[in-house]
Amino acid sequence: MARVTLDAGACGFNVVVKVSKAGEKRYHVELVSPCEMVQRLNEELRDRTFGREVLSTIVDSEIYRLCSRHLRHVSCPLPAAILKAIEVEAGLAVPRDAKIAVEK
Repeated sequence: MARVTLDAGACGFNVVVKVSKAGEKRYHVELVSPCEMVQRLNEELRDRTFGREVLSTIVDSEIYRLCSRHLRHVSCPLPAAILKAIEVEAGLAVPRDAKIAVEK
């Protein structure tokens, strides 16, 4: 199982993304968060087949389309966190942290 812990930033919510392989190109995705938008996304996302998903463009990404239906904030980093977890579980990426550091 791949696990990504996300501090989403200004909203103050954390999200834990858990991805486990459920078959060939089929993955179980679980999002754990107190955010109601993320909880609604979790219901729709659960078990999915991801073939070319991790190789597609952002515009063609099923993950980004689903997130755009449920998440109100365009800068929410959750779609990238979900994709990273899928890539790691699929063996397409190494489990390394990605960071966004904001200063003003």
